[in-house]
Amino acid sequence: DGMTGKLELDSGCGTVGCGTQGSFQVTCVLTAHQTPELNATAQLTVSGSHFAYTTAPFVGRPSPGSWTVAPIVTDVSAASMSCTPSDTKSWLTISDNGVLEVASSKAGTSG
Repeated sequence: DGMTGKLELDSGCGTVGCGTQGSFQVTCVLTAHQTPELNATAQLTVSGSHFAYTTAPFVGRPSPGSWTVAPIVTDVSAASMSCTPSDTKSWLTISDNGVLEVASSKAGTSG
């Protein structure tokens, strides 16, 4: 929304990525105007694909023990995580097929 800056779904869409069958990516440029002399511009990219986990929302945190959770669909490839806190990589991994793993040998180093 150009007046409020709120991100909205395309008209006729009830979910992000509606109308797509595979992975999707949308990029837009956002500009924030503080004063006539002060503004900032950033590029925002949203990428997604159609896979989910049985638990929604999925909450992962460092904890004793190891466990994994697999996506509902099985044709996931090249899955990845981004924009996560840097210490998350010390205890949470994702495989190419979307399986998330919390490893006990790595867990416990984050608060």
